[in-house]
Amino acid sequence: AGPGGTARSPCASADAFAATSLLVVTLGQRCQAARSRRSAPSPSVTPSPLCKPRRLYISFSDVGWENWIIAPQGYLANYCRGDCPFPLAAELNSTNHAVLQTMVHSLDPQGTPQPCCVPVRLSPISILYYDNSDNVVLRHYEDMVVDECGCR
Repeated sequence: AGPGGTARSPCASADAFAATSLLVVTLGQRCQAARSRRSAPSPSVTPSPLCKPRRLYISFSDVGWENWIIAPQGYLANYCRGDCPFPLAAELNSTNHAVLQTMVHSLDPQGTPQPCCVPVRLSPISILYYDNSDNVVLRHYEDMVVDECGCR
């Protein structure tokens, strides 16, 4: 019991210390029950309709290549999808032609299509595989992973 015969919480001294410090580390189990778990607010799950890379994992066994590709078993290839609306924002990696095409499309949507969302920067991957003579080969394949998309 505390002063005056009142019952004190086993965590009272930790609570008093916490009010005056920036960090409290509690190693015992006694004070954990009083804490409630918090989480950050969930971000909006509305996907952006604008042109950008989207995740695409390609599994070599899913495409029937597991018998000759040794490694990797698959890779994150990605793909481009999204709108290229007028006016085209700078982050959409557009060409001057695409900027003018969106302007013409805004004036005549039936006569001129919008620019397309396409890969503008790709990177390579290395693949270890068996060739036709059953030799093990390590080859560097260019343009296998979509890193950046743009309106073209």
